[in-house]
Amino acid sequence: MKNESKIINPDNYDDFVAAEIPAESENPHLRKMVLKHMIHGPCGPLNASSPCMIKSSGCKSYYPKQFCSASVHGSDSYPIYRRRDTGEMVKVRGHMIDNRWVVPYNAYLLAKYDCHTNVEICSTVKAVKYLYKYIYKGHDRISFQINDVQSTETIDEIEKFRIGHWVSPQEAMWRIYGFDMNEASPSVLSLQLHLPYQHAVSYRPDDDLSYLLMSDYFKKTMLTEFFEANRSCFRQCCYLYSEFPEYFVWNKQGKFWSPRKQGKVIGIIVTASPTEGERYYLRLLLNHVKGPTSFENLRTINDVIVSSFQEAAAMYGLLQIDSNIDDCLEEASHYQMSIFSSATVCYSIVDFKVNGTDENLGGTEIENELKLPILEEDFLCIEKLNSRQKELFDNITNRVFNSQPGLYFVDGPEGTGKTFLYRALLVAVRSQGLVALATVASSVAASILPGGRTAHSRFKIPINIEEFKTCNVGKQTGIAHLMRAAKLILCDETSMSHKAIIEAVDSMLQDVCNTKQPFGGKVVVFGGDFRQVLPVVPKATKEECINASLVSSKLWPLFEKIRLTENMRALEDPSFSLYMLRIGNGTEPEHSDHKVKIPAPMIVPCIDDVASVNDLISGKSFTIHVTVY
Repeated sequence: MKNESKIINPDNYDDFVAAEIPAESENPHLRKMVLKHMIHGPCGPLNASSPCMIKSSGCKSYYPKQFCSASVHGSDSYPIYRRRDTGEMVKVRGHMIDNRWVVPYNAYLLAKYDCHTNVEICSTVKAVKYLYKYIYKGHDRISFQINDVQSTETIDEIEKFRIGHWVSPQEAMWRIYGFDMNEASPSVLSLQLHLPYQHAVSYRPDDDLSYLLMSDYFKKTMLTEFFEANRSCFRQCCYLYSEFPEYFVWNKQGKFWSPRKQGKVIGIIVTASPTEGERYYLRLLLNHVKGPTSFENLRTINDVIVSSFQEAAAMYGLLQIDSNIDDCLEEASHYQMSIFSSATVCYSIVDFKVNGTDENLGGTEIENELKLPILEEDFLCIEKLNSRQKELFDNITNRVFNSQPGLYFVDGPEGTGKTFLYRALLVAVRSQGLVALATVASSVAASILPGGRTAHSRFKIPINIEEFKTCNVGKQTGIAHLMRAAKLILCDETSMSHKAIIEAVDSMLQDVCNTKQPFGGKVVVFGGDFRQVLPVVPKATKEECINASLVSSKLWPLFEKIRLTENMRALEDPSFSLYMLRIGNGTEPEHSDHKVKIPAPMIVPCIDDVASVNDLISGKSFTIHVTVY
């Protein structure tokens, strides 16, 4: 969309979208349409049984909205539309409502089509992404059947979905013929950037590497064939590398450029950081030198071949500081999101790179793990293990020391000694000069385990795991070397982790270890308590949270489940431990609205908020001790 057509100023929002009830005197027809089609609910206190109501958090669409004297840009990608408090109340569906209940609409579309027409301002990329997905959401549908209470019929969810799914003839025809569901115009082609003989090659594990090295086909890339095309038509091809896709088409199968006959494509050279040295200077040259015929040609200045791309860039005058900054901002303004352009202008983004190869970095990662201190108190953990813990300890360490794969999930309520067992396992493995990695979902809990790290930090898990679904670990990086060296991997609090995180770690370990065995054939010990917090899924139902947990993953059946039941922290008050366990297991009698009754001796009498909290912290005025039956 052209800049002059973009709605970027809140002052212009009201020209296209309204969220108020029009006055009778101004437009009676539009007022009638708004009251007929554009009133939400009502819900909340006016109608608690409305379909939009979520049991614990109210209306899923956050109605009623707040009054607002002028439209402003919202913080969550949606604008906050003008909803003035005029004092007028109108009766709709038996309830008195005001402007807070109006769904945003466009006056022209609503008056023309006489139906519910929700119109929103796409003020950010986030809103655009939401609308893009909404197109393919499909219509509402439901399937149901009536079964006998005593029926033992197996529920086939796939068959139920098939029966309830309806596809129109037009959509069916479109999908059968395989027509495109979407398109981008003009399309963008990412142009490869690499130094001589340093391009990436994909191959299968059983391929003959000697053949790959000798094959001319695998030596061809977009960049090398760009040089070849310039050699073939030296006088006609005087384009920059980024301009080349506008006039030539890249053939993926044959790996060659051919003249473009139709359409338009924008070419963008993949980014390179100044810390990458020669690769960065090669990119500078490709952005300024037209029609190069080889890597050597790029390094040729006045018929003299210089030794490096950096020297060539300097002789072209491309290393002047002001020039670099101008070029960076110019490119960002054309190709990057506005937020990145702003960050580039306002901040100095520095990326200091440690001198050393990836192999050296891998050695450093491993060395840091092997240097972790081994404390005597951790050795004492081994001696103090109870019989159940000792049985599991022997089983796991036997697999570690014999290089056998193993997947375990340690389940147990708080206080049953999971962390105690982890410390014993870590010291047993590390004392033998082997690598044992300890990870936890949260940074606070990670500090409890020796050498503990958060899972996101250790495995390079992206924040938005559902979008990227993979860990950012290359096969030749230091982290990959560390993963291959690890003999034991501990992950606590996995009951709170999204299953996509676990599956991404599994995929990453298989990749860096070059094996199809689950988790790369490592001994992996997961732990947690599903009685506590499940994975947090924004605005999700209970069923969606369960579906996001590890128990719903395809990997769950592969784990050997170990249950710890003896509460080591509550030996002096086992009744309290049993009480908490009954709550966690859902066997404690419930009262109204799924609530359990807390015994009176466990309740702190509240006389004054501050004083009561201070007394609870210090334990001065009372002692909590209760027997629960």
